[in-house]
Amino acid sequence: MRFALTLAGAKYRHNHGGYATRDPNELGYRFEGVRPENFGDRTIFLHRNPIDTAVSEFYQVRNRIFNEDHPHFQEMTARLTRENLMPPEEIDAFVLHPIWGCRKVCAFNRAHINYFAKRRRNKVISYEDLRADPRARIAELLDFFGVESYDIDHVVESSSFDSMKRFELNSAPEIRKKHALYGMKGDDPNTLKVRRGMVRGYLDALKPETVETARSICSKYHIQA
Repeated sequence: MRFALTLAGAKYRHNHGGYATRDPNELGYRFEGVRPENFGDRTIFLHRNPIDTAVSEFYQVRNRIFNEDHPHFQEMTARLTRENLMPPEEIDAFVLHPIWGCRKVCAFNRAHINYFAKRRRNKVISYEDLRADPRARIAELLDFFGVESYDIDHVVESSSFDSMKRFELNSAPEIRKKHALYGMKGDDPNTLKVRRGMVRGYLDALKPETVETARSICSKYHIQA
């Protein structure tokens, strides 16, 4: 969405709503509630299936943040070991972990959906809605931002998953960096930022019993997974 909005000329400020996965000092972040200071007068809250989000975060944490190539790896290891919060090395354990996995994603999503439901001049949209009808949903968001002139066909095509994956694989590092895309490490496709992007891709990644448990967690937050 950042890619699409920027391409169309929208003016906006992006953040993760306080959900920390990038800052090495905040890895192992415990969600304690909505942080209104992160939002402007007009805010779009984009959320995704919590189980898919947890699977994606597993690869983000293990491949991009918590690894020996990271300059703060030793520092992170010492702190997380001290706090008994080391990220699980196995994906099923990660997804079911109370701090790293889908339980925290559910709590985060539910709190923000409820928060924005009570406020005007905000919009809540899901990744699944965007994938189901990208043309309509992207146009809706651009109208929300007040973008008056854009080529919706060009925006939708250029920001499609396949197009962005080609962009990440083939663009120069300095170009990728402008769009927060990493490129691939070695020959491992799981190190890409534009990795799979599937709806309910977790079904291919997790054991059936993990899926059942994770869905049960989601249902407690009234989230369909």
